[in-house]
Amino acid sequence: MPNLNTLLDRCVLLVYEFFDRFFLNGYVARLQDADDLAWFLTKVRGHDIPRYEVLGEMSRRFVAAVEKLAADQQIPLIEFERGQRKEDIAAPLFEKARLADREGVVLIGWAQERVNVFSPPNKQDRQTGKFAPKRHPARPKTFYFYIWDRDWGPTNIRICTYAPFAMRINLNGQMWLIQHLRRSGHYVETIDNGIADVDDKEALRRLCRRFRAAHVQRYFDRWMYRLPSPFTAQDRKAGFRHQLSMLQVEVSRTEIFDRPLHARQFFAAVARDLLDLGRPELLSIIFGRRVSSKPRPGRPFRTRVFNQGVQVSLNVQHRNTAVKQYLKWGRALRTETTFNDAHDFGVGRLLSDLNLTRLFLLGRDFNRRLLQLERQSHRAAPSATQIQALVMPSGPASHRVPGLRLGAPRVAALLAALCRFQLIFGGFRRHQLQQLVSEHLGADYSGGQAAYDLARLKGKGLIVRLPHTHRYQLTDLGMRMATLFTTVHSQVLSAGLTQLDQHHPPTLVSRAYRAFQMAVRQHLVGTHMAA
Repeated sequence: MPNLNTLLDRCVLLVYEFFDRFFLNGYVARLQDADDLAWFLTKVRGHDIPRYEVLGEMSRRFVAAVEKLAADQQIPLIEFERGQRKEDIAAPLFEKARLADREGVVLIGWAQERVNVFSPPNKQDRQTGKFAPKRHPARPKTFYFYIWDRDWGPTNIRICTYAPFAMRINLNGQMWLIQHLRRSGHYVETIDNGIADVDDKEALRRLCRRFRAAHVQRYFDRWMYRLPSPFTAQDRKAGFRHQLSMLQVEVSRTEIFDRPLHARQFFAAVARDLLDLGRPELLSIIFGRRVSSKPRPGRPFRTRVFNQGVQVSLNVQHRNTAVKQYLKWGRALRTETTFNDAHDFGVGRLLSDLNLTRLFLLGRDFNRRLLQLERQSHRAAPSATQIQALVMPSGPASHRVPGLRLGAPRVAALLAALCRFQLIFGGFRRHQLQQLVSEHLGADYSGGQAAYDLARLKGKGLIVRLPHTHRYQLTDLGMRMATLFTTVHSQVLSAGLTQLDQHHPPTLVSRAYRAFQMAVRQHLVGTHMAA
């Protein structure tokens, strides 16, 4: 099978990095607690005392306005049943709008869903006349507006009908790219919600660089103007309007292979060799920060492999952020970082150019780090002269560097320890190497032995010492040598010799070897030679 690096370097036709899905939260900043609500009901609505009935009137007028919109524009208005896939119902209507090139609301659905809202007064509050609203989970009526937008394609906005009238906005960055390329007259071949081919790759990259938070805000403002609102124009003028925050943002890197076979070969190698990505030391490399070796309650360190039909995806997670890799339609490799809480990396949740750019740069870095890990694990094999220089003494007579005798337990443990990913990036200290070699060797490994082996590794060019530090860095040659000999020792020599043992259960290899031995003996007998 071709090397993973060869597949990425020679068999990829198109690479681009962009946002995938946006899940945004729409909230009224000035209507989040009891004091805000009291101010709204008295100062804005002009009542002497705050009255809960005003909220009920707002809800009823909003529901009536939505029903009128559906009737006037002949938009289907349906009730979603429990467990029903809403996107499947909207899909044919979105396709019809796309073919007609008609922007607008294609479907309005409603359901009773769990949302935090201001609860009505209880019996004690009504008796005392006390105004003390609290936020509690309830199941009020919630509207779903499915909208075909000229810039974003299929989108939806969910609006709760009770105060504080929370919203959810669902957008797809890949569809934004597709829509803009097609409106500019470019040919675009799509794969699901991704781009498989485009007639001008530089135009695609320019479009990716051009994207800003203002494109999202422009969509929101345009549809807030067209859709019914629970707030009047006077309310909005007083500052009671929705703002956007980032609930979930996905940053993806898409690589299109020339043939489905090459895509499957790449992902098969990754899924086979990198099932330990969930370890803390590997998470530290991917996310560029220290990850505690103690798992959080309910969130053990693990790598998850999902299989949906014939599609496989590889998933690793750190806190509320996940990195996954999967194939789309057999040809597109998608490496994707999903941020479920921007605060995990010190980024604000409010939708702004600064916050969105910082999330994109972080996600792009995480995706590239994962791919770099995969590339490092499949470096090309060294040449014969390099192997000879490794196993034999080398250097001038005055500074002779002892060879690393392959097959010796200590050398095998040393090279296996160098393959551990926490030693590849950022360097390592002597005590870290000493601990890992002891684990592989299953015996004590002293500091003196570690110092001697570090000198050998440095003399052979497998490691270098970082300037002004006590840390060592594995070189590219060192990575190739350690990976090759560890793989050969553990998976070829040890396994092969075990199979050739006459006491081992028969295998294909052992049967062939015994047949060879028998043929040699018969040849020697036929030529009258003593065995």
